[in-house]
Amino acid sequence: MFGFATVNIPDLSEDEKLRYRAVYCGLCHELSRRSGQASRLSVNHDLVFCALVRLSLYEPEEVRRTGRCAVHPASERAYIQNDEIAYAADMTIALMHGKCADDWNDDGSIPARVYGRVLRRPYEAVRERWPRQCTALEQGLARIDGLERQAAVGRDVGPDEAARAFGAIMAEVMVREEDFWAEGLRRFGFELGRAVYLIDAAVDRADDERTGSYNPFSASGLDAADMRAVVGDCLARTADAFERLPLVHDAHLMRSALYAGMWARVNDALADGEGQRAGTPSAQMKASPCMADAVARGPVAKGAAS
Repeated sequence: MFGFATVNIPDLSEDEKLRYRAVYCGLCHELSRRSGQASRLSVNHDLVFCALVRLSLYEPEEVRRTGRCAVHPASERAYIQNDEIAYAADMTIALMHGKCADDWNDDGSIPARVYGRVLRRPYEAVRERWPRQCTALEQGLARIDGLERQAAVGRDVGPDEAARAFGAIMAEVMVREEDFWAEGLRRFGFELGRAVYLIDAAVDRADDERTGSYNPFSASGLDAADMRAVVGDCLARTADAFERLPLVHDAHLMRSALYAGMWARVNDALADGEGQRAGTPSAQMKASPCMADAVARGPVAKGAAS
């Protein structure tokens, strides 16, 4: 249920592409530093997006560095470090550990089981640092699992119940500490979590129906038009919560994800049910071995920022 808050590359200036890659690479480096090389497999666009929101809101000092990594050993790449990137790395570990447990419980996924064990100790360290967020994660995933079990025995579970449970998780993930901005961040995180969950359900519907896995849209019998209306309402609520936050730095970069990137994934998921839609930018946002490269082509200039 991760990776849907992706930017729409054609929307971005060259500086914005470099800025996005610096945050993405910063998160990747921080994961390695705090939780080991294997944790880098957890990096995803939703947490990059959340990091951008918090960086814009709090405007902390950013330490800019360059370095090599296993994916790019031949050249140095620019990245940033600070407490917000470190927090995003911890939340990445927490969410991926929870996702592995969920995939193992739902589908018996052996890779998820193995990777979940790799992340067990890093997650325990994250839980010590951020008990509120991890408790909310564990309770939310237990709630989703319960809803899935109820649906499996024939109970009518609406598509929004599990989405709201994941929204409650993301509400706590967005709030690092209780302060003046906590209420607005919780609202935004809740709406973002709902939208991400339902986009994931739309994308996975065909596979879930083939394997017999729970999917809130399948269980509710909604067609493509209904699914678009439900997801569209969630994205509109997410945008409203986003616009209520006083975000200036990187605002256009974040709006690219919120108003174009996420909608492109919806268009992809529903194309078969509604007929192909012209002009979707999704082909330019497909995952690559390092998605940061798809966003920022060519050498990275030190200190590049939007």
